[in-house]
Amino acid sequence: MFEIFRKYLKTKIALTNQDLALIESLCNIKKLRKNQYLLQAGDVWKYDSFVCKGLLKLYYLDAKGLVHIMQFAPENYWTGDRESMDSELPSKYSKPTVIMKNVCWTTGGKFS
Repeated sequence: MFEIFRKYLKTKIALTNQDLALIESLCNIKKLRKNQYLLQAGDVWKYDSFVCKGLLKLYYLDAKGLVHIMQFAPENYWTGDRESMDSELPSKYSKPTVIMKNVCWTTGGKFS
């Protein structure tokens, strides 16, 4: 899966093999099944995530229990809850998988 992320990075910036090795050492691959959550409302988001395969949706439930979809994250797309990560406060969003997928993620700030 890192190869997908590597190809994406190479389209955005010139990187040496040493740079790519460092980035790969900081990344983890997480495989999720359909309807498995990458983030649930109330959790603090701690990762920068890149969707290698599959599709995610970001949504929240309002006071009436209605679902509000805020984002779909397709393949080759960054996703997460930046507000929760920066503030270290619980997220109001949930992010389940729509179809089986893999994400490449790193703890927030490692790429800083």
